[in-house]
Amino acid sequence: MNCSKLPRSRSFQYHSHLSSQYVDGLRGALVVYDPADPHLSLYDVDDANTVVVLADWYHTPAIQLNDQFFSDDNGGGHEPVPDSGTINGKGRFIGGPATPWARINVQQGLRYRPRLINASAYGFFTFSIAGHSLKIIEVDGVNHDPLTVDFLDIHAGQRYSVIVEANKPVANYWIRAPMSLQHASDNDNCTFFPSRRGYWLIVIIIQ
Repeated sequence: MNCSKLPRSRSFQYHSHLSSQYVDGLRGALVVYDPADPHLSLYDVDDANTVVVLADWYHTPAIQLNDQFFSDDNGGGHEPVPDSGTINGKGRFIGGPATPWARINVQQGLRYRPRLINASAYGFFTFSIAGHSLKIIEVDGVNHDPLTVDFLDIHAGQRYSVIVEANKPVANYWIRAPMSLQHASDNDNCTFFPSRRGYWLIVIIIQ
């Protein structure tokens, strides 16, 4: 998207503001590209294919989750626990179908700018790419001095831009983003969560 009237050119997300409607999927990425980006020399590719939207997925409609959350039987307002997670709308869950993984194709030798957006209602993710480091250059719409890490935690509503260099041998590399929940230790709904979270979100990147 190119728009000269927006105050900043960065990574954003949009979502419904009617009750908890966005939990049912009315949400997505909004990227405003900056032709004068101060980090432009650090990457070669920054387009729709490098936008990565992480999200939790409730199998129960939000209107029913609201009723459960505010019910007198909820015992202290414990948040509903997501049933699974997705990357760019794709994911798997225990007992569900073997849905194809989301996939990002890259070309060896190029530098990419994945824009990571957590559109979740509740969950946060620990994001990493097997065998590759992440160079953080933008956080929540604000440019930063580059910082290289092996992984990062991204909470609901947060956005990160990172640089990933496709400098490894041509192969498949796992992108991992296991989900965690804030306040899980005192949420009675999280009783079975730790045993399930490792299955929720794994994706393949091909070089």
